Amino acid sequence: MSKKKIVDSHDQLDIFNDRTFEVVDNKHTKRTPEEDSQKKLIALIGYLGFSPEIVKEEWRDVFYLLDNGYIKNRSIEARPYALDIAYACIKSNSIVCLNTGLGKTYIELIISIHFLKYKNVRKKVLILSPSKPLCLQHRDKSREILPNHSAEVLIGDIPRNKREKIWQENKIIIATPQTIMSEINNGSVVGRPEDIQLVIFDEVHQMTGKYDYTKLVTLYRNSGQNMRILGFTASLDSDQSKLEELKKFFGVSDAGVISRTEKSPDVAPYVYEREVFRVIVERQACNFWEYLRRTIKDEFLSLLDSLKKKLTHVQSEKYNFLDLLECSLYKDQNGYINRINVKEFNKLMMALKSVREKNIDNPGWYLSMKDWGLIMLFNTCLVMIDMGIHELRCFLERKFYEKLKQKPSQSAFNSNSAIVKCRKAFCKENLWTHEVSSLKYDPKKSKYNWRLVYEDAKLQKLDSIVRRNLAKQIMVFVSYRDTVNKVVEYLRTSFPEKKVERFIGQSNKIKDAGMSQKNQEDILTKYRNGDVDILVSTSIGEQGLNFSSLDVVVFYEPITDIRRVIQRMGRTARFRNGAVYVLAYKGEEELFLNIAFSKHAKVQKITGFYEKNWGRF
Repeated sequence: MSKKKIVDSHDQLDIFNDRTFEVVDNKHTKRTPEEDSQKKLIALIGYLGFSPEIVKEEWRDVFYLLDNGYIKNRSIEARPYALDIAYACIKSNSIVCLNTGLGKTYIELIISIHFLKYKNVRKKVLILSPSKPLCLQHRDKSREILPNHSAEVLIGDIPRNKREKIWQENKIIIATPQTIMSEINNGSVVGRPEDIQLVIFDEVHQMTGKYDYTKLVTLYRNSGQNMRILGFTASLDSDQSKLEELKKFFGVSDAGVISRTEKSPDVAPYVYEREVFRVIVERQACNFWEYLRRTIKDEFLSLLDSLKKKLTHVQSEKYNFLDLLECSLYKDQNGYINRINVKEFNKLMMALKSVREKNIDNPGWYLSMKDWGLIMLFNTCLVMIDMGIHELRCFLERKFYEKLKQKPSQSAFNSNSAIVKCRKAFCKENLWTHEVSSLKYDPKKSKYNWRLVYEDAKLQKLDSIVRRNLAKQIMVFVSYRDTVNKVVEYLRTSFPEKKVERFIGQSNKIKDAGMSQKNQEDILTKYRNGDVDILVSTSIGEQGLNFSSLDVVVFYEPITDIRRVIQRMGRTARFRNGAVYVLAYKGEEELFLNIAFSKHAKVQKITGFYEKNWGRF
């Protein structure tokens, strides 16, 4: 056997300068495929500057990264796909798409260790994450795996007078982009490009529009500093143009896009099975629900008709307002109007605003703007009643009791005859939670009528899913906080032996305080420890949160944002097999469900292309 010295050459950020690794050349020795793959893995571990630790388990040998003084023993498993990705990221700026649960955080830490060990020891690693809970989770994982390295967060809750000290005293900074951007704008030393050698944008699909990610990646790329810039995401968009935009931000070609999915050959051995069930629900509306929806819908259509007549009197050489209105309408298969497309309807408003000067004395213009605002509010009412009577009641109460100065359209909304009818109906059924003196209604004299709220086919279907999985940990995702409260109340009533908690954001609403950061941390800790059986969450629970014992994920309603779909599904099947249930009412929600799965197929096609051609570009 002969020994062969291998000296690798890389670009300006070559962390292997002046390092050589010895690899035994056994080309004349017959090896099994398993022995061959182990040899390649050990070589890759060496290339990355670590030593392998082999732990024999019942059915396989498990390789761990060993680096005394940096890594906690047996904390990072040496998975070939993860080391391949880390190796590529060390060499050049990259965008990494790796499905949820496959170890993005570990790869980020492997890369961070290299830069801290082999490059400029005076410079920092900056990891950016879009939310406070994610930042805290990153910090805790960094401290667990790198016990001898200082890691700290910089988030909005940290007083400004302490931020510079944290920046100066720690080598690994985990921060929200808003905090870093704010400090840079204030002339602080925090976030200075000259202090950074590696910046990682976690959940990089957030890099759109005016979000601070876009400002920071532009700042750091144009800083002239010797800096590596990386982006990680579990969920690309189904629109290829969004990825092209990301590539421009990072200054990478197709070769800089690294993709792996759960079906990738080198990933499959580490993946658990995740079953996805589509659950189509037949709406079984009660008389009260039908009365409310009919009242709202009739007024909505009347307002649209009124707006259509007024638009004919608005003067414009550039716009055909009736065409803009028509393009903003959602219609069913029979051509009947369901709701409006808010994005398109906003275009109508912008067009009206642009012709204000020509219509300064035109009463039709002012009436059109007023009707526009009213239609938006009634459209929201239709969305809420389709979610449930509880959601509509919450929306109407907030609009009625908001203390902020009301806009003309909101005042007109609260005094609208249809809304007054709905308010009276809620009081009659003991579902209004504020006193209404004109109706001699006092909610304290009667118990809130949850029984009527529970006459909901979707709640019944959720009930059956929970009963089928009583011994498992469950997470229910919903789109609105009011629905969170309804689902939590229902589950606590139906399953008194189960510990059910909600997980929401920090903003406060009327009669509904948000969760403080400490409350959020406490709930997540209890859930991870198994002290909570069912967690009902808004979108705040979608990204990055790691729950080892989560078995079942339920979508209470379908969503069409494919990145959020992938994030939600990725909460389960991380450490054992899991299941995902997506509930959808037959009709419009079923259509949304089909759109989501169609987008998922497009994402798989995009990621598959980059995986298949990686190394060929």
